[in-house]
Amino acid sequence: MEIPQSQTAHDNFWDFIGRMPEANHMAAWILSNRTIPRSYRHMQGFGVNSYVFVNKAGKRHYVKFHYKPQLGVHSLVWDEALKLAGQDPDYHRRDLAESIAAGAYPVWDFGVQVIPFENEHDFDFDLLDCTKLVPEEIVPIKYVGTVTLNANPTSYFDETEQIAFCTANIVPGIDFSNDPMLQGRNQSYHDTQISRLGGINYAQLPINRPRCPVFSTTRDGFGGNHRIPAGPNYTPNRFDDMPKRATREQGALIQGPGQNNGFSGPVARTRPEKFAETDNQAELFYNGLTKVEQDEMVETAVFELGKCTERAVQERAIQITMNAINHDFAVAVGDQFGISVPPRQKPHHGKSTKISMLKDYNTFTAVGRKVGIFCFDGYDPIQVKSLQNGLVAMGIVTKTIGGRRGPHFPRGVKNDTSNMGVLSDVDFTMETCRSTYFDALFFPGGDERYVAKLETGRVIHFIREAYGHLKTIGACGEAVPVLAHKALAGITDMKADPQATYNVSKGLVLAKSLSEEESGLLAKISQTAHTASFGKAFVDELSKHRHWDRDVSTVAF
Repeated sequence: MEIPQSQTAHDNFWDFIGRMPEANHMAAWILSNRTIPRSYRHMQGFGVNSYVFVNKAGKRHYVKFHYKPQLGVHSLVWDEALKLAGQDPDYHRRDLAESIAAGAYPVWDFGVQVIPFENEHDFDFDLLDCTKLVPEEIVPIKYVGTVTLNANPTSYFDETEQIAFCTANIVPGIDFSNDPMLQGRNQSYHDTQISRLGGINYAQLPINRPRCPVFSTTRDGFGGNHRIPAGPNYTPNRFDDMPKRATREQGALIQGPGQNNGFSGPVARTRPEKFAETDNQAELFYNGLTKVEQDEMVETAVFELGKCTERAVQERAIQITMNAINHDFAVAVGDQFGISVPPRQKPHHGKSTKISMLKDYNTFTAVGRKVGIFCFDGYDPIQVKSLQNGLVAMGIVTKTIGGRRGPHFPRGVKNDTSNMGVLSDVDFTMETCRSTYFDALFFPGGDERYVAKLETGRVIHFIREAYGHLKTIGACGEAVPVLAHKALAGITDMKADPQATYNVSKGLVLAKSLSEEESGLLAKISQTAHTASFGKAFVDELSKHRHWDRDVSTVAF
């Protein structure tokens, strides 16, 4: 058959997904904002495979492993993700490295879902089907520890690129289930690492080397040894000098012949009947989202299918795959293409409240967020320093933005590097960053030089883009009119209340200026107190992550 030359990667992808009903649940996830995480620090981790816990008495339980970030599970917005892919392809890696270097260590709570063997068939899905999850409403997660990333690699290649993960590497007390995907991985990963890392001795590399003695006769071969072995390279042997296998009493997991790893029933290369059910969890995922998240899914699906050039692919994706996720969802997408959607025969009305990233189950905190502070010549050093000190003390990362590399002079100071308010350098210039790099922006007050710089097109776009991406924006003093009357004119009519310390509306935090009569020590005391109360309001808004109730339909960004 002749392959049309017009086929695109999008056509091929959706053609493939549309012919694999077992991918319906995965399609729901990848069309949601879960696919565009705010950072590695905000990603939830969970194993798709089912393992087995074995206690000292030999009692066996199925187990699913989970990692929940203490910073919460949060995403970028779609336009922001598209831009970041070109602006900074290393964005996620840089974000993680910078946060660790700043001492804002990301932490995950480690938890398990434990299910007794005798309850394996209590669900409307197969527990060993890796395309399914176990809703937390049915089996709650028990959190038993934490994982903290508190150091960056010294050598990225040696400590990251050469890592060799393998599902077959387990410790006493953990065993394999009959999960067919897990069984396949156990066989294939070892061969994969031999090929990827240049030989059989990949486990001797420092990053992969066990911290405890292991029973192994692996040596020689392609890739070379990373240690000098002694004795025979086989066991058992006549010298009897290899380490003995541990006994059950010493913590080893030992299965006797004929035990079939604790499972009962016939052993065959077949899938149980429940594997054939492919739609329920896809709709369970969609039903668990908020209206905002569902609307985001529709926009994402319209964008992705809009990249397809073949009508048949679009029809199949909407009428079959997306209709399997949810009928209303498919209709909303189909309306954008003029494609009708057949009714669902058996819609699924279940939902998991733990799926949504916008509900109370998630964590909302300002800790670990990144704030861009504008410090062009003429900036107010008191406002910057007092706010910056408060933010850093709370575990928030701050980055300064200026007009050039080199010193930046504060309000009323020109070319005097001895002044206490001079910044020796900034983290970014306007040319080396974009609003997409930050969770929030702060504009202090400043003199006429500072205001003139804020009124330039690049800064105006910076403000509008951050506002369009639903981020928190704060401004004080002379910066307020620039935001309210120029950058966001016609978008918001908000302005600083001269009778209030600050004013807040949907993530926009504006603070009044000091009166011209205030001067000297009085001005410094008043301004510091004013910045403290403003800072609390700013942090409260920052902790919300995004301001989804903000109407940005008229914002050009």
